[in-house]
Amino acid sequence: MLAITTKRGGAYMRELRSRLISSVIFLFVLGFMGMGLDNKAHMAGMASGFVLGKLFTDRQPMNVREKQIASALGWLAAVAVIASFAFMILHYRDPLPGQA
Repeated sequence: MLAITTKRGGAYMRELRSRLISSVIFLFVLGFMGMGLDNKAHMAGMASGFVLGKLFTDRQPMNVREKQIASALGWLAAVAVIASFAFMILHYRDPLPGQA
């Protein structure tokens, strides 16, 4: 979202970018306060998401093949997110490594 809002102008995008940055700062502050958030993982995820967002924002597929690839990647991302949540729910009560 930050990558998209930096490329687009307008009052709405500036407001959205401001809220996103505020949320990111708030989450990092919680991580530094020992709230159980892994700042390194969040920072790496934010950096890789920003780079991927910059690479893929506002570009329409040029032909049918690119449209098929984009659709397949979108579905793959959706499956990965759903699987991540399923694993999180299944292993929610498992002890953390080193806390057996």
